Amino acid sequence: MPLSPNYDPKKYEQDIYTLWMSHKLGSPETQEKVQTQGSAVAVLPKTYTILMPPPNLTGELHAGHAFQHYLMDTLTRIHRQKGYKALWYPGVDHAGIQMEGVLGKLLKEQGKSRQDLSDEEFLEFAWQKANEWRNRQQEQAAVLGDSPDYDRQLFTLDDRANKMVYFAFKKYWQDGLIYKSPYLINWSVGLQTALSDVAGEIEYETRVDPLVTFEYRLETLEAPNLDQTTAEKLKTCLQKILVSTVRPETIFGDVAVAIHPKILEQKLLSYFDDQTTQNIISKIKNKEILAYYGIKPLEVTKVLLIVAEEVDPNFGTGALKITPGSDITDYHIFQKYIGGSFPNAIGRDGLLTEVCGRFAGMTVLEARVAVLKTLLESGYVPLKQSS
Repeated sequence: MPLSPNYDPKKYEQDIYTLWMSHKLGSPETQEKVQTQGSAVAVLPKTYTILMPPPNLTGELHAGHAFQHYLMDTLTRIHRQKGYKALWYPGVDHAGIQMEGVLGKLLKEQGKSRQDLSDEEFLEFAWQKANEWRNRQQEQAAVLGDSPDYDRQLFTLDDRANKMVYFAFKKYWQDGLIYKSPYLINWSVGLQTALSDVAGEIEYETRVDPLVTFEYRLETLEAPNLDQTTAEKLKTCLQKILVSTVRPETIFGDVAVAIHPKILEQKLLSYFDDQTTQNIISKIKNKEILAYYGIKPLEVTKVLLIVAEEVDPNFGTGALKITPGSDITDYHIFQKYIGGSFPNAIGRDGLLTEVCGRFAGMTVLEARVAVLKTLLESGYVPLKQSS
């Protein structure tokens, strides 16, 4: 019988792989049965397990996966031959936000959007694509000759995976390792879900936005420990605080104005001697003096003056508007000096919320223009003097 001059793997490898799968080559139980010659009592004394790093559902296997799988498959086969009860545990990652993004693109190609489907229809579409992608990855793995135990394959949205996640989080809660409280997250308005803040998983872009400087004007001053003359001078001194921001639309979520102690000291020394100045700063820090600010045209009120070293005295005016619902630095300053609940000026839909009064329902960019226009027209933005 003449031999072909070239080896054609397609003629043989598929049949060989089908034979492996039909005999459950990857099953540790099958291996144990074969190596103990079907004994009902004998067991393999040692075990060996490798967990397959689950590839993302939405992508095809690539050269990196091929290299990983080659190593894992080889190690598993070596330990089978050494008499270990060996398991290569396969799995697939549902890819979370990435999967939803890909599904959105596929719907867009069909002239549809997520909102055009009911929850049931979207889930049916998602599972249809998920099964297609899983089957495709398994076909690729067959070409590589992978020998995991596919009867154990775990998809990260399977019921047993969900149960394990629920169990773990419940246990963490019971052990006091996790807690629930308001916190800032990366929120996707388009996908309506949280996004990871792990480096490399989100992309940042550098932009140049105009820095707007505006006035916070004193509403009330509570200084019960100061004599009337000193209190009146302090009112005059603190009548206005200049603040700079690139996001004027978030003013509605402001709870405080934080000023660096050196900037406040410079301001106070124009009216008081050094001893009185330091005494006032100390009282503001200890909340023995409470100064509340507002912007009447925007109906923003009860914004507390605090003294914070965290403010950069060399940036802007050395005073920082504290909006804990929109900025992580502001959030930490708020928790350190004030604490408690705080308003959100921007909702999950990306529109301004009801706390923004007549500006509610605007997009961020619409509100930015409208707020700046209001500040300018009402004289809250100081104009530069021409020389």
